[in-house]
Amino acid sequence: MSLESLATATSKTPLAIELIKKWAAELEQLKNDLPPQSDDAVSLEALKRELLIRRDDSVRSQIRKLVLSTLHPDIDASDRADYAVKLYDLRSKLVHEGTVDSQKLATALTEAKALVCRTLCARFITEAQAPHHRAVS
Repeated sequence: MSLESLATATSKTPLAIELIKKWAAELEQLKNDLPPQSDDAVSLEALKRELLIRRDDSVRSQIRKLVLSTLHPDIDASDRADYAVKLYDLRSKLVHEGTVDSQKLATALTEAKALVCRTLCARFITEAQAPHHRAVS
């Protein structure tokens, strides 16, 4: 969740956006043929809103991009970014299913702390070296 707060949303590719627009238009057309307050119309409206949310990459993808871009010069940045996704998936399993093997969770917690620390330190160094940074006297 620490990395999630730093991750920024990015749009999906133009092809994916066009497909989402097509589906939203199809949903709207179907909805127009239904009584406005019917269960089907309400469900289609909810589905249309869900599609609009999908224009941006998932949080999972955002975390991967954050770790990869922050650790980019490091030789293992891609591996660390992939591992961040695995840790996020484990977190999702715990949140949505309510259970994770205790040994796996303990190991993941230790690894997550190290990855977050490494990513945050790299981010702080990058920000401190940025031209817009002013030293405080």
